[in-house]
Amino acid sequence: TLLGSAAARLHNHLGLVLSELGDYQDAIQHYQLAIVIDENLLGKDAPDLAVDFNNLAMGYLDLGDFKKALYWLEERALKLQLAKLPHNHPQLAVTYSNIGEVYSENGNYTKAR
Repeated sequence: TLLGSAAARLHNHLGLVLSELGDYQDAIQHYQLAIVIDENLLGKDAPDLAVDFNNLAMGYLDLGDFKKALYWLEERALKLQLAKLPHNHPQLAVTYSNIGEVYSENGNYTKAR
């Protein structure tokens, strides 16, 4: 529904604002709510979920939880995108960039490239 979609976007936007304010735990909660709403509306294999997964992953990166960040990027967002989107889709570039950022922040510059 339109209302549900707007609610998911709102939670994503609230998460981004809270993250900018340094409130990473609350940001993560809003990203998680966006995922639940979008999964219920779109289905668990909808490519649009990758945006939610990327946001959640970057929230975990902000907390310094590299393992969870990489899980949401590599295991959830990237796998979903590779299965559902053309390999030249621009959203893949965002996910690959975020993966590189996580590896870089973790000091793994070889994998970051």
